[in-house]
Amino acid sequence: FFIRPLWHSIRAVWVDATGATVELAGAEAMERLQLQFTASDGLRSPTDLSLSLELKSGGSVSIFLDVLKNFINFREFSYACEKGFDVGG
Repeated sequence: FFIRPLWHSIRAVWVDATGATVELAGAEAMERLQLQFTASDGLRSPTDLSLSLELKSGGSVSIFLDVLKNFINFREFSYACEKGFDVGG
């Protein structure tokens, strides 16, 4: 199966050493995380994701992203792959 990220659902929460919290969602969260990605072509290529952020000592950041699970089409495999013939002994 493949996991497809739902980018509109991204949410990030920053907590500094004093306990102060900042929560951002959507495009604002992506900008602050300096998030860059190359989306899948929808067939077999993976989604490439990178991010960059400045985080002071004692701080933390949590990132939340909903995903959609898609199963691989049966016709994309050779005959009898469900029996393990495509896997080495």
